Order: sequence, then structure tokens, then C-alpha cells
Amino acid sequence: MMFGWFKKQKTEKKSRYGRYMVGSFLDYQETQALKLSTTFACVKVIAESIGMMPIKIYEENNGIKALAKTHPLYDVLTYQPNPNDTPAEFKEKLMTDLLLHGNSYCKIVRFGGKIKELWRLPVDSVDVKLMSDSSILYTWKNDNGTEETANSFDKECKIWHIKLFSTDNVKGVAPVEQLKDLFGEAGKIDQFWTKYIDNGCTLSGIIKSAEPIEQDKFEDVKNIINEEYTGSRNTGKVLFLDYGLDYKPMSEKSLSDSQFIQTKLHIMKQIAGVFKVPLNMLGIMEGATYNNVEQQQINFLVHCLSPYLNKIEERITMSLLKKEEREKYTVKFLTTGLLKLDTESRYKTYKMAIENGILNRNEIRDMEELSAYTGGDKFIVPLNMALIDENGQIERVVDGQNASGGDRDLIDSNSTTDSNEQIKPTADTAVQEGV
Repeated sequence: MMFGWFKKQKTEKKSRYGRYMVGSFLDYQETQALKLSTTFACVKVIAESIGMMPIKIYEENNGIKALAKTHPLYDVLTYQPNPNDTPAEFKEKLMTDLLLHGNSYCKIVRFGGKIKELWRLPVDSVDVKLMSDSSILYTWKNDNGTEETANSFDKECKIWHIKLFSTDNVKGVAPVEQLKDLFGEAGKIDQFWTKYIDNGCTLSGIIKSAEPIEQDKFEDVKNIINEEYTGSRNTGKVLFLDYGLDYKPMSEKSLSDSQFIQTKLHIMKQIAGVFKVPLNMLGIMEGATYNNVEQQQINFLVHCLSPYLNKIEERITMSLLKKEEREKYTVKFLTTGLLKLDTESRYKTYKMAIENGILNRNEIRDMEELSAYTGGDKFIVPLNMALIDENGQIERVVDGQNASGGDRDLIDSNSTTDSNEQIKPTADTAVQEGV
């Protein structure tokens, strides 16, 4: 017997998209959603974009802002959040939790009343409850199994909680959990594509027999065809049939006819819309041109990243700074690295900033990762501007021509004002330029 030598070994195959099926859609858990290519790409691009942005703490004294390098939190956020994570890795973990679960939690470790470490807590290990006094109680288990609690009303906060859009003001809403139908459809499409490739990009056919076939022979035929003649690895093989069998392929529609590609693209656009990621950042260049890619990058920062950045900045101020420090210290993400223009446009912008006293040359060299030089901290301001008093009258001029007949206040065009003495003129210039 032709097929008698072959006996099929039964193996159980599990879907790579998770075992849960509810109604007409896959019931995705948050981590399972990462197995969808579009979800993975969206989460990755957002997490990595925010991960590469430095968080800076500024201290204000007498109206002058400077980096607060002596503040304990500066070292934690800039160099080492904890012994295991770099700042970029730490921020990526927080964002991944936030994007998939709607919440991210960090344990705050203090020594001598100063924050020394921040440790990310797995989302599923933290229990959150709203108490009768409107406080929020957090309960979690440490690696050693001990249970720990924190209350949002505690004077010294022990947990740092960031949440997305919330319906109960306690926990953020997980997009994957809220939009199960959408992610389930995406999973089905991916499964279809996988099966389509596995089956050699063709639909199945029909095997006919003029005479009845015994059950054991039927099983032999079915097994050998499935294992030896189907799938992309067996494409091109010649099929030999016994027992008077005849093979007739089924008529099929192409992927184009069934609009599979359009359906897949539609689902990808919907998922990208949930995360507010521009399509060009997912490799979909539909409608993208050389001229509008830069605008899409700006839209990505403004509409996608900025809400996350704002939430993190506010939570740092609220949870990681003491009440008495909040007026003196501010926390900001540096977003300039994400919006670097081409060389020509960048240098034109720098030129305007220098000539109008907005930035000095060493500040710009720092943006370009170049070393500072002596004298580069001096600001330059235009010499043909006038100062206006509170009545709208020209108070003084700086080019030797006093239109109001007041005292002349001349500034030597060859002199340069030290940066420490130039704070007010710089601010005045910025106002004149609409900055």
C-alpha cells in the first residue's frame, strides 16, 4: 500500500495570539496584544521616543533658571533610576505599562529623606482601592514576598502612579482592554495571513474517489497529503494518488479580489489612531511626501507624545518633589532632539536665536554636542530697538536716536554685555520678537 508506511503523530498547536476566545473576537490580554505587529510598532515607537528624551530639573533663583544639579532627584532621573536600569530603559518600561495597561507604578526608595531609587512595579502586582476619605490605597508585594502599602494622602509618598484617561479617577483605562473587538479583528487577520502562507498561498482542493475508501486508508491519505504536500515548504511538489483518487482544486479569489490588503490596512490605521501614531512612523507612506514628513513629526510630538510628557512631568512634581520645593523647582522633558531639522534650516534658526539674544553661542554648541569656548556665553542683542514704558511711550533707545526727547542711553556697539548682566535685555528682546 502506497501510504501504509506513514503514520501521523498528533501534535497540539496553540495560537500565538492567546487562548482566549469570547464571542466574535479574541479576548486579548495586554501582553498578548504586543504580538500584533501594528500594536508592537506603536508601543515601541512611543516608548523609545520618550525613552530618549532627557528629563531635566530646573531651579529658579531671582528669576534666573538653571539646572538643579545638586538636587537628589537630578541624579536619579538623569543617570541612574536604580542599579539595574538606565534612564532610557526605565522610561521605556514605564511607557510600555502605561500604553498597554493604562497605568504604571514605581516604588520610591528614600535614604535620609532623599529619593535615591525608583523601581518599576509590575502592574498586575499592585492593588488599587479608593478609600472612604477619598484617598487611594496601594498594596503590592515585594520580590521577597512581603506586602507593602502606601496611601495617596501620605506626607511622604512611597509610590509613583501615572495613569492614562480614567473613568473612575482611580485607575487608567487600558486601550487593549477597552477595544477588544478592534484588537481581536487584527488578530484574526494576522492568523489568516499566517495560515495562508503555511498553505502555500493557495486555498485547499477536493479529493474525489469513485469507490468507498476504508477508514484506515482514508486516514493514511489525509495524513500524507497534509504533511507532505501542503504548506509553503512543499510548494511545487507533484502529488501521486492511489485508490483511484482524483484531485480537483477549488476555485479561489485572490487577496486583491477579497480586499484582504485593504482590510488589513484599515485595521492598521485604526490601531495607529488609538495610539495617535502617524502612519509614516509605521512604514505606511500613504499620503506622505518629502514636504509633510517634518510636519507629521511635529504632529507626533504635539498630539501623541505631549499628553504623556505632561502627565509624567506633573506626576514627578506631585509625587517626587516636596510641597515646599514645587515653587522653586520645575521638571521638563527636552524635546529638541526629536525635532532636529536639516542642517541648513537648523543653522538659520540658530542664527536668528543668536542675533536676537534668545540663545548664546555656547548654548547652541551644546545643542549640537560641541564643546563650549571662552566668550561663548556672551549674549548679542540688536542695537536699534527701543524700550516702551507702561504708558506706551518710548522710555529710552539704544541706537542714539531718542524719538521722545528723553535722556539718551547709548550702548557702545563694540561692547559686549556679560551673560550674568544680560538677563533683562534678553527677556525684553524675546518679547519684541514674539517669543
